[in-house]
Amino acid sequence: MNRTWWAAGPAALLLAQVSAANAAEPTPCTLGECVGDALAHGPDLKGKDAAIDAARAGRDAVRGNYGPKLMVDGGVQIWNDQITANFDIPVPGLVIPPIVVREQLTWQVNVTLAQPLSGLWQIYEANQLAALGVDVAQIERDAAKSQKALQVTEAWLSAVLANDLVTVRKTSLEARTSDRERAGALVRAGVIVEADLLRADLGLTQARQALALAGRQAALARARLTQLVGKPVVPTGAGTATGVKDMVALDAAKQAALTDRIELKQVRARVQQARLAVDLAYSKMAPTVNFIAQAQFARAAAFGDDVAGFVGVTFDWTVWEWGATAFGIDQAQAHVREAEAGLAQLEEGIGLEVEAAWVEQASAIDQAALAKEAVRVSEENYSLVRKRFDNKAATSYDLVQAENDLTQARSDERMALVSGYLARARLARAMGKGPNEIVVEGTP
Repeated sequence: MNRTWWAAGPAALLLAQVSAANAAEPTPCTLGECVGDALAHGPDLKGKDAAIDAARAGRDAVRGNYGPKLMVDGGVQIWNDQITANFDIPVPGLVIPPIVVREQLTWQVNVTLAQPLSGLWQIYEANQLAALGVDVAQIERDAAKSQKALQVTEAWLSAVLANDLVTVRKTSLEARTSDRERAGALVRAGVIVEADLLRADLGLTQARQALALAGRQAALARARLTQLVGKPVVPTGAGTATGVKDMVALDAAKQAALTDRIELKQVRARVQQARLAVDLAYSKMAPTVNFIAQAQFARAAAFGDDVAGFVGVTFDWTVWEWGATAFGIDQAQAHVREAEAGLAQLEEGIGLEVEAAWVEQASAIDQAALAKEAVRVSEENYSLVRKRFDNKAATSYDLVQAENDLTQARSDERMALVSGYLARARLARAMGKGPNEIVVEGTP
C-alpha cells in the first residue's frame, strides 16, 4: 500500500464516523455556539465532572472521621448444657438449691462510643489533602474545557478557511471559463492558433480539479468540526477577516501565563498536596489516643450484672518498627522535591510555549500584510496579461500562469488572515485564558 492510501485512510475513517450525523441537515453555528455545544455534550468533560464528584465524596468521607464512632458487637451462644453449682452445707434443715453458673443459652451486646483525640490532627491533615484533591479535580476539568475550546476553535477556523478556499477556487474557475471563452473567440477570428485554445482548456480542467479538491477538503474540515461539536454544523458568523494588529506585549503575555495558566495551578496544588503528605507522615509517629465509653448488656449466669458500663481512655504507640515510618517521611519529602522540580520545568515550558504562540501571531500578521500586497500585484499582472493576450503579445500559457499566481496569492492571503486568528486563540490558551476568551480571540 503506497503513501497516498496511508494518508487517505484516516480522512476516510473520519468521514465514515460522521456520515450518519451528516445525513441530517447541518445547522449554522458560530464559534461561540460550537464551543458551547462541545463543552455541554463532550464525554471527556462528563468524565471530569464525575471525577470532581468522586473527589468531593472522598473529602466528605474523611470529614466523617472527626466525630465519634458508635460500634455495636455481640453474639448468641447455645451451649451443650448449662453449668450449675451445688453447695452441700452440713447444717440441719438448711438446703441450698443448685445455682446456675452459666445458662445453656447466653448472649451479650456491647455498645461502644469511641472518639479519637490525638488522631484529630491526622484527620485534619487528611481532610486538607482531600480538599486539595477536589481543587485539583476542578482544575483538571477547567484545563480540559480550555483545551476543548481551543480544539473546536482550530476546527472551526479550519472549516472557515476551507470554505474561503472553495470561494477562491470558484472565482478562479470563473476566470478560467472566461479566458476559455475569450480564447475560443480569438481562435475563430484567426487571431491565435489552436494550441493556445488547448492550453486554455487545460487551465480550465485544472481549475475544476482544484475546486473539487477544495470541496473535499472543506467537507473533511466540517466533518472534524461535527465530530467535536457532536452534531452536523457549518461555520457561520465569521465575517471577513481583515487581519490582526493589536498584540499583547510578550512580557505581559508570559506574566499572565505564569499567573493564570491552569496547568500551573494544578501542579502547584499537587506541590501543596505533597507537602501536606509530609506532615501526615510525621503525625504517624505520635501515639494514638482515643476516648472510649462502653455499655455491656449480657445474660449468661447468676453472677454478674446484666447491664454494665465504663468510660476511659485508650492509647497505642508503636515504639519500634525498624524505621518504617521514618522512611515514609523520607519518601514524602522526596515527592515534594519531585513536584517542585516538575513545577519549575513546567514554568519554563509554558514560557517557551507563550513565546512560540506570540511569534506565530506576529508572523501571521506580517504574512497577511505581504499576502495582501501580493494579491494587488497579481491582480494587476493578470489584468495586464489578459490585455496582452488579446493583442497577441502573450500566449495562453502566460495567461494561465498569471491566473495561477493570482489564485495562489488569494489563497495565501486567506490562510494568513485565518492563521492570525488561530494564533490569537492559541496565545490566549497559552496565557491561561478560559473558553470564552479563546472564543473572542479566535472569532474574525
